[in-house]
Amino acid sequence: MKNYQIKLILLSVIFYYLTISCSVKNSNNKNVEPNTNDSLWTYEDGAKYAIKNKDSTKWLISSLRDDLELKKETSKMHTQPAISDYPSLVSKYNGAIQLGKLELTVSYKKLKGSVLSYACDKYRPKSNPKVWSKNYLNILFLTDMPENKYTTAHATSRNYPHYMTSGKQRTSMGDIDWVHLQRADGENIAIVTQRYFDLKYGKTLIVIPHNDGSVRLLQLPYEFETGNKTDYNKNKNEFYDKLKNDEELKKYLNHPNVIKQ
Repeated sequence: MKNYQIKLILLSVIFYYLTISCSVKNSNNKNVEPNTNDSLWTYEDGAKYAIKNKDSTKWLISSLRDDLELKKETSKMHTQPAISDYPSLVSKYNGAIQLGKLELTVSYKKLKGSVLSYACDKYRPKSNPKVWSKNYLNILFLTDMPENKYTTAHATSRNYPHYMTSGKQRTSMGDIDWVHLQRADGENIAIVTQRYFDLKYGKTLIVIPHNDGSVRLLQLPYEFETGNKTDYNKNKNEFYDKLKNDEELKKYLNHPNVIKQ
């Protein structure tokens, strides 16, 4: 067989496997939202964002004063934020955050944590006309230090149109830090004790410490509509019911090595 014929056969084989690989990848992800939306947040938008806080004529002086006062209050907290937040000058923006508490019992274990939602806008379109915000993360911890003073969550809109929230949960095994970032291009991620989560595969994270100093991290595909004030409690209770009936979560919580409450 001649050399050019061998090359043609090899190229055909490579092309075949590449085609199959792409086909499988597209098939597996056909029901998953794309990570980013270039039509909402372009390269040019990013370039403008990179320099927007340089113009002193657009600075929010009143917000800087508020942030300085907030930092004084934060410094008195029993549990400090996971990431320090030194006030800085930012240009005018229009964003809002909805940060709430979560607390429920599953399989005789108490879980507590935070629900994060951000205001609907052109980057975060409404799912229905009645809502004003969208749910992007629900994070819950099994902890043997459930008092409020051992928990903190700090959200900031100062990076608008991006949002960032960080938190800390104290346990007898040590502190568990977490960070959430939701960008204008649709990217929605969380870092929990240095572990990465792409939240398009599930907006609920459960953190379960073990007696040996390790943790178990469970990502679940549950969320609830937070932006409708009338139905907020109803939607939250339905969300709780999903967690209480989740067999995988029960299995995680009933492991003999989980910390005692």
